[in-house]
Amino acid sequence: VAPFSSIATAPTTITRTPNTEYAEAALTLTSVLYECSDVGLQMSMDLAEQYPLNMEMAAAQTLKYKLEGAAEAAAVDVLFNATTGAVRAANNNIVPVTTPWTDSTSMPIGDIAFGIEQLAHRSGGLVPDTLVVSSPAFAALKQHPDIVSRVPITVLRSDEEVANALAPVFGLQRIVVSRVMQGSTPVYPVDIALLAITAPANSLESTPAACRLVYWADDGDISREGWVVESYDKIETRSHIIRARRNAGYLVISANGLYGLTGVIGEPEDPDPGVVP
Repeated sequence: VAPFSSIATAPTTITRTPNTEYAEAALTLTSVLYECSDVGLQMSMDLAEQYPLNMEMAAAQTLKYKLEGAAEAAAVDVLFNATTGAVRAANNNIVPVTTPWTDSTSMPIGDIAFGIEQLAHRSGGLVPDTLVVSSPAFAALKQHPDIVSRVPITVLRSDEEVANALAPVFGLQRIVVSRVMQGSTPVYPVDIALLAITAPANSLESTPAACRLVYWADDGDISREGWVVESYDKIETRSHIIRARRNAGYLVISANGLYGLTGVIGEPEDPDPGVVP
């Protein structure tokens, strides 16, 4: 890959001397290692049982939710693991906001603008296109007085419409709201907002991106992010198997294309500390 640092390297000159060639621009490629792992999940249906109509579809949908939760948790660990994560204090790409966005005196637009400029500084001038937030953080954004005054669409509209309307306010292409749960616990950190340089799933390898999902293209389906969904009968156990699988891995190309803001959600205030419920 071409590292962001190579983009920021200034040429010695861009003025051509008569009867000579133009100056050569330098580009040093860097290798980034990754590993694909065979991951998946399956559910078994007893062939001797009488199941409700469309039970196989319900089982496949359940697999989808379980796999999304597990995949989100794996991505969160790659991004925010305290020791090995791409976004952590040791990489100098995560800072706390001054005031939580749940406070009406906070300045989320200014916080995000600061993060954009910090990321651009580290990437050689490339700016993030995506903001990732938790559901509570998104709720704080769309209810914030600074946001409501600029984008009245935050009232009586779906979250998808609101996210599409808010993205340009921050100078971004998209806002992604993570609502994936494992049990009753959100998978994505509630108090972290992440700015990232991303690329579409079907983009060329040369498209700048901080991180990617990689998988065996010959085995996976690009419309399903590499997942192979299949079913078959296992006579030995008299079972009908529904499963989803993929050979894939998470590739962090450069931590310089990621920037985190922490503390975006404050602790809820006790309305009356003197009253014991």
